[in-house]
Amino acid sequence: MNSEPTKSHNRPYLLWIFLLLAVTQGFAQKQPAVETVRRFANANLEKLSIRAGDVQNLAVTHDYIDASTGIEHIYATQKINGLSVTGSNLSLHTKGAKIFETNNLVPITSYSVRPISTSITSLQAVQAVLNDIKVVSTNTPSIKQAAKGTDQVTIYKRNASPQFDIPTRLVYYNNERLKVLQPAWEVQMMEEGRKHFWLAYIDAASGRILEKRDLIVNCDFGGGVTDDGLNDHNAHNHTIAQDIYQPKNINKFERFFEGN
Repeated sequence: MNSEPTKSHNRPYLLWIFLLLAVTQGFAQKQPAVETVRRFANANLEKLSIRAGDVQNLAVTHDYIDASTGIEHIYATQKINGLSVTGSNLSLHTKGAKIFETNNLVPITSYSVRPISTSITSLQAVQAVLNDIKVVSTNTPSIKQAAKGTDQVTIYKRNASPQFDIPTRLVYYNNERLKVLQPAWEVQMMEEGRKHFWLAYIDAASGRILEKRDLIVNCDFGGGVTDDGLNDHNAHNHTIAQDIYQPKNINKFERFFEGN
């Protein structure tokens, strides 16, 4: 004799439906940001110095609405075959009909894009940077996080402190002079003396260092005595030598939306 399913029997099905709806809703929430970015790009090709064919390569990395201001912040980059293009970024800040943007996009359709091919590993790229900054160590960095995704994001461990971990990933390096996008390993590394934080790009085919930048904070003590014994980084001024992650002129859009 068949019996009707009990509530406990239904729970797995209800849980599955709930999870499916949650995932679907999350995906649906992400779509408008992508559409907003691509619609804006298509309407402002000349202003952004790109062509219509470049719009499809825009991918949203972050988007959120500031609860205190009601401003939606959308950040995007350009990707080809799953790899980010270095130096490419677009940020949109919207509220109602107002849109403020900052951008540094690459006219990809005007570039030669090399196929993804790697002759060196991410660990060899890390070693190339260590050699370049003249770090002598008997310990080879070990894998903390194995390669993930198309861009093969890998994290290497040097010691017990996570601040000295070395994240790496495969990217398309923007060679502006030659108008070429070439596969390269991006390596981020804090020196053990904590005086330099290096961002480097290593040719994935030859192992040659294409670019190396110091992102460390520069301290300005105003010319006075600095040996106060406190080492308090709140007691003096700071500037960032290179900041590749934050949009420029961030204070401008705050004034732009005033009174809205």
